[in-house]
Amino acid sequence: MQLLSTARRLVSSAAALALVAGLAQAQFTLSEAFVNPPGTDNGQEGFEVRGAPNASLAGYYLLIVEGDGASAGTLDVVLNLGAFSTGSNGLFLWRDAATAINPAADPATSINSADFNPDIENGSNTFILGFGTPPAQGTDLDSDNDATLNSGALVGFTVVDAIALLENDNTPADNDGYADDLGFANFGPFAGFTPDALQRTYNASGALCNTIVGDLLGTNPGGPYTWDTGAGRTFGFEAHSVSASGGLDLGSLNGAAALDNDLDGVLNACDGCPDDGAKTSPGACGCGVSDVDSDNDGAADCNDGCPADPLKTAPGACGCGVADLDGDADGVADCVDNCVTVANPSQADCDLDLVGDACEIAAGTSNDKNLNTVPDECELGLVVNYCTAGSSTNGCTPTLSASGVPSAAALSGFTVTCSGVEGQKQGLIFYSATGKKASVWAPGSTSFLCLKAPTQRTTSMGSGGTTNACDGVIGLDFLAWVATHPNAQGVPFSGGEQAWFQTWYRDPSAPATTNLSDGLQVTFAP
Repeated sequence: MQLLSTARRLVSSAAALALVAGLAQAQFTLSEAFVNPPGTDNGQEGFEVRGAPNASLAGYYLLIVEGDGASAGTLDVVLNLGAFSTGSNGLFLWRDAATAINPAADPATSINSADFNPDIENGSNTFILGFGTPPAQGTDLDSDNDATLNSGALVGFTVVDAIALLENDNTPADNDGYADDLGFANFGPFAGFTPDALQRTYNASGALCNTIVGDLLGTNPGGPYTWDTGAGRTFGFEAHSVSASGGLDLGSLNGAAALDNDLDGVLNACDGCPDDGAKTSPGACGCGVSDVDSDNDGAADCNDGCPADPLKTAPGACGCGVADLDGDADGVADCVDNCVTVANPSQADCDLDLVGDACEIAAGTSNDKNLNTVPDECELGLVVNYCTAGSSTNGCTPTLSASGVPSAAALSGFTVTCSGVEGQKQGLIFYSATGKKASVWAPGSTSFLCLKAPTQRTTSMGSGGTTNACDGVIGLDFLAWVATHPNAQGVPFSGGEQAWFQTWYRDPSAPATTNLSDGLQVTFAP
C-alpha cells in the first residue's frame, strides 16, 4: 500500500505515523538516518534510535528493504542491535566509521562504529525497526513485486517503527515502499529531490511530532550537513510550522531546528495552540497577544471557563459574575453551558465532544431515531454512518453498511460490508477503537481518513465484480475475525464500547494510489 509523501500526508501527532495498522506505541523510534551524503557515502552514513534512557536493545534489529525495480522487496541489510542500549539521553547511534560528523554527538549518546555490510544503497529503501526473529538477509519479501509485502513476510518479528524513503528518478513505478504495509508512512518520490536523510522532532515529553526529509548540503567528509532550503528541496518543515534552519545532528536530541512561537517548550508541530503558552492541546486557542480578557483575571476568554467571572477560571457552576446570561433558561449559565441555545439542564454529552446532546440532535449532526433524547451513536447496538466517501477514478462511491447485531459476547454474526467498490481491486476493512475524525487523505484526493490513530487493519481481500465497474464488495464478519485475533486493538470489546470502521482499496490512478469509503460508527451491545 504505497502512500506518496507528495500527498503531504505526514503524521505529525503523537499517534506517530499509524495510518492503517494499529500497532502498540513503540518503545523505540528511528529518530534520524543519513543514507545519501553529498559526495562519498562511506564513512558518513549512520542512523539513530531514540527510546528511554539506558534502555537495552536486546532482541532488536534494523532491517533495510530494497525498493528499486526487479529487486524490490529484497531484505538487503539485517543489523542486530541486541548488544547495545541507549545512552543516558535516550539515544543510540550506529555510524559506519569512527570519525565523527560535525556537529559532534552528545557524550551521553551510546555509539557503535562499524561499517554497514552491505552498505546502505542510495535508492528507494524501507527501514524497519523491531524485535524477534527477522527473515534471513537476501530474502525476497515481495516476491510478486506488487509493492506489498508477502503475506506472513515478517512472522515472528514485531515491528515497532518503519519508514520508507523513495528516490526521484525517471521510473517512479519502480520505486516501492513498504512502511505503509506495516501501519507507518512512505515518503516520496518528491518532484524536487531524492531524500538524503530523515530527521524526526519530538516534544518535551518525548512524543513524536514531525518527520522531516530533504536534500542536504555540506562538506564531505565530516560535515556539517545542512538542509537545502531551496524551493522544493525539503518536506516536513513549512507544512508543520517547523523551521528549515539547521541540519543533521546525529547523536544529539532533535528539536533545535524547530520553532516554538509561544516558548512553552512544545514545538509548533506538536502544539495545538502554537501561539498560546497556556495551551498545548487543540481547542479554542486564539490566545495570542491580542486576546480578550473580559473579567481581567489573567486568563484569556478562550481559555477561561468563566470569562465573565474573575473568581473562576475553570468550567463549573461559575456564577460568571454580574453579567451572567442563561439564554435557554435551563439553569446553566451560558459561559459554561455546553448547549446555549437548547435547554439541557443535565448537560448530557454522551460522546464527550463538549457539545451537548440536545444541541447535536437539534442541529441534525446526531440522529435520535427513537426520540429518547440520546444520540443514536451512543446507544448500545446502534450502527451509524458518518464522514464522506471518496470517489474513485471510475466514479465509484463505496459505502459501508452492517448486518446482524454487534454483540460483544458473540463469536460471529455481525458483518461489516462495503458496497460500490471498483471491481477487481484489492482492499481491506480497518478500524479504530479510539474515535472518529475527518482529514484529507491526500491533496487532490476526494477521500477522507475518518478514523483516529492508532488503527487496526483486518484481512486483505479482493473486491470481485467487474473491472472499471462499481459492483465490487468487500465484507467481513467482524465478530468472527475478532474471535481469531484476541490481541487486536480494542479486543475484547464490552457492551457500550465503540469502534469506527472504514474501507481502504487500491486505486492506482488516484492521487495517493488508494481511496477510502465513508465511516461506520458501531456501539457494541453486551
